[in-house]
Amino acid sequence: MAERYNSPKYGLLAHRYHFCKKCFNKIQGESVSQFEKKKNDTLDPEMFSTCLDCGRKMHQICVLHHDTIWPSGFVCNSCLKKSNKSRKENKYAAKRLPQTKLSSHLETRVNDYLRQHSHPKAGDVTIRVVHVSDKVVDVKPGMKSR
Repeated sequence: MAERYNSPKYGLLAHRYHFCKKCFNKIQGESVSQFEKKKNDTLDPEMFSTCLDCGRKMHQICVLHHDTIWPSGFVCNSCLKKSNKSRKENKYAAKRLPQTKLSSHLETRVNDYLRQHSHPKAGDVTIRVVHVSDKVVDVKPGMKSR
């Protein structure tokens, strides 16, 4: 199961306003005193997955584990080898998604580049366009009144 390690916060940064110094100095009104000056130097906590067999914690991104794909939990590679088991195949692989003209063009260019520059250990790269849309931004009330 994935867990947060040394997490100072948990969840999204919803309903918070962030201003640069220049824009902050232009704000007029009494609500300015409600703001706190902070530095953008906090690191987001890293997600860990704990092996069900041996209990080792590993970075979730390093072991490519996602609870939605493998809801039964995480078992590390060394425990899988010891028990002669294999991990269930990921049915959400990029190769199974439909190709577009853009994805096939990019995929061909990247794979040709890798072959030309003799990267023998690099396998084929799969590129798919998953979603295309115009960006819609929700402007919070505090920003609108400014």
